[in-house]
Parts: sequence; structure tokens; C-alpha cells
Amino acid sequence: MTALERQVHRALLDSRWPQGQPLVVGASGGVDSTVLLHVLHALRVPAIVAHVNHHARGEESQADAAFVAQLAEQWGWPFEQLDLDVNDLKQGSQGFQGEAHKARHTWFESLRKAHQAHAVLTAHHADDQAETWLLQAMRNANPLSLRGMLPHDGTRLKPLLQVRKSELVAYAEAHNVTWREDASNAERAYRRNQIRHDLLPALEAVQPGVGEHFRQLASRMADLNGAIQATLQSIRTTAEVKPGLWDLKALLAAPLGLESLRQALRESGWPKRHAQRVVDLMMDTAQVGASVALGNQKVIRERDHLRWTTGLSADGEEASNRVVIEWEDVPRQLEKLGSTGLGVERGACPPDPRSTTLDHCWVPATDFPVEVRSWQSGDRIQPLGMKGRSLVSDVLTQAKLPHAERPNAHVLVRQRDGVLLWVAGLKRAEHARIGAEHSGLEGAWFSWTTPAYFTAP
Repeated sequence: MTALERQVHRALLDSRWPQGQPLVVGASGGVDSTVLLHVLHALRVPAIVAHVNHHARGEESQADAAFVAQLAEQWGWPFEQLDLDVNDLKQGSQGFQGEAHKARHTWFESLRKAHQAHAVLTAHHADDQAETWLLQAMRNANPLSLRGMLPHDGTRLKPLLQVRKSELVAYAEAHNVTWREDASNAERAYRRNQIRHDLLPALEAVQPGVGEHFRQLASRMADLNGAIQATLQSIRTTAEVKPGLWDLKALLAAPLGLESLRQALRESGWPKRHAQRVVDLMMDTAQVGASVALGNQKVIRERDHLRWTTGLSADGEEASNRVVIEWEDVPRQLEKLGSTGLGVERGACPPDPRSTTLDHCWVPATDFPVEVRSWQSGDRIQPLGMKGRSLVSDVLTQAKLPHAERPNAHVLVRQRDGVLLWVAGLKRAEHARIGAEHSGLEGAWFSWTTPAYFTAP
């Protein structure tokens, strides 16, 4: 057994893999996943080979799929293929790579369940880990998110995460393993490729060994994160004297008290800027009675406490599920907006806006501030392509939305003139029309994420 085979075998045992239970393996045909398949075959591990064909490179994509299918047949493993449309993926709010990532992992998990497999294996390696950590550091100011990829995360397993790319290539050459090269990996269109081919080499030139430094940081941050989470929960248990009532002295006395509150806010859908306004309520300069609202949630500064209410305002009246968003509030990565069932992130208008689906609405930066709120009786929208206006209640009726679920429907409103831009997931307005003249403009994508209690028609 080679050193690489021992390492993969140890990773499987550490994940409590019952020997003989199959594993779903994501395989692109590249050297990383092909070596992983070769190692699993050497270890006599049963596998389901899963290949995603994005159809992004024409005949080369087809050849990749045929190559992976042939490997599966050669080793007597089931072969599964998911076909995706590259143009559809590019129109999604997260762009080609983000949408493809979501589609892949949803499909992998469905295969795991269908084949009663132990886990989904991917061939991410140590070089990928350095890139991921740097990406996280560039995108996010939350230190608890800077942990890179986890070797074992639920039903996902990355047994090569401690192995350098050069080691995988050396194994392939030593064992006469052939693989496919994806020419798109050399393109600079995507940020990860820019980091891989430009930024990391430049950093290595300034400080040799920085890639290994980032890998070690990711590993140590993952360990620290596990310990910190227990501490944050302990602080919350002490500070939240009863649900929704936080003791200010307990929060301020604990070294990670503010982080415990920030995490609770993140989990409840508070965007970063809104959450910081809540944290500011704890400062000595904050007046008793000052408050911050997000949709149907409200945090009020009392003399010795923060009172966090959901659904009802402080005086017991039903709170409006309303979120006002300034352009500066829009995050660069998708964040949910409280309990509205919507998410928002920055993103340019797509090259072909005609294909935008009803579960997305793009708004130019010049249209901000906007408001997301529950629809109200008398709300009207001018549907896309029409001159007249329709009652939102009629839109819900036409969509055959059950009456019990209608209170959960939301609208997107432009604040400067009160114009309705979108009935979330159901109808876009003429005022939200986007055409070729908008292509590439700075703006934000609103996504209908459909909360569990809402059944989309």
C-alpha cells in the first residue's frame, strides 16, 4: 500500500466508513479525481462514479464524460451523469461557477441517498485549500468563516485535503494513470483561477511558502472554530436570561460576548450592517429605548438588557415584516433577509437579461434604497409587458396560492416613489425590466429562497 493509499484509507476510517458500503465519487476526468478513483480501486472500495457535464467546452466536455464513463466501466462501478446547460448557469444570481456548485452538490447528495452510500467524496487537495482560505479572507470579515474546507463535513468527505497537487501528479506518473486536461482551468475569467495563476505565485515570490502558511491557517482555524463554538454557546446560555432577553453586563463581560450576539444575529438572517447596528445599541452612548428593526424582528435597548422580539412589536402589535436596504447594505455574497424568504447579493446584470427567471429580480444600484416587506391590501404592480396595473391580491389568486400562505408573500418596493418592482417568486414589474442597455451595470440580485412554510406554486 502506497503512502497516498494509506492516507485515503485512514480518512475513510476516520469518517466511520463501514467497510463495504459504497461511496459516491465526484469525477471530472482531471488528474485529481482520476487519481482518487485509482486509489479507491486499489483499496477495493465500492464506488459510484458521478460526473457533471456542464457542456461548457463542446466536444471536449463530451470527451471528458466519455473518459470518466470508460473508467467506471473498466472497474465495474456504476456511472451517473448530470447534464447542465452553461447558458442557464450563467444567468443565475451566483454566476456560472456558483450556480454549477449548487447544482453539483444537490445532485451528489441525491445520488448518495439513492445508492445508500456512506458519503460523497471529492478530490479537493492541499493547493485548493490554500486558494479557498485566501478567497474566504478576501470576501468575508467574519473570522469564524476563515477555516477553509473541512476534511469531513457531514456527508461530504475530502480525503486528499492534506495532499499537494504535485504529489497527485507524481502518483499518476508512477502508476501510468492517464487523465484529461481542462483548458478552462487556465482562464482568468474566474476569481479562483486568478488567485491560482496570478495572486498566489506573486505572494510566493514575495514570501516563499505562503501557500503552505495558508493551508496551516485553514487547518488551525477549523480546530479553533470547533472550540470557539462551544464557548459562544456557553456565553449565550448565560447572557440570554430568557428567550429574546439578553443581559448587557453578561455580554460585555465575556471576551467573546459580542461575537456570540453577532452569531445569533447571523443565524436569524441579519445582514452584517444591520447586525452591527444592534451591536452599537450596547455602547454607553446608546439611549434607552433605541431600537433596530429587520423585517418582523426588532431589538430594543433597555437599561440593562437588549430585548429581541420576533413577530410582535414591543407594544404587542403585529410587526410588519419589513426590511429597508441601502446600497451600502448589499453584501457581496448571498445573505438572507431575516424571515422574508429572500436573499440578496451584489452582481452585475447578465449579458442576456431575457432569461432571468421569476425567482430572481435584478435591481440597479441607482434604484436603491429599496424595501422588502409583506404585501398589503391595495398593493398594485404593473406586470412586465403590460400598461395597466394589477392588484397583488389578484396575482396571488392567479398563482393559485392557498389563502393560508398568502401572508408569507413578499414584495420588493423602490423607496423613492413607492413603485412595486417584484412580487417575490411570482411577478416582475415593468419598472424592473432589464435589457441589453443594462448589461454589466452594477446592481443587486434578489433571490426568492422559499422558506419552509411557503409552498411555491
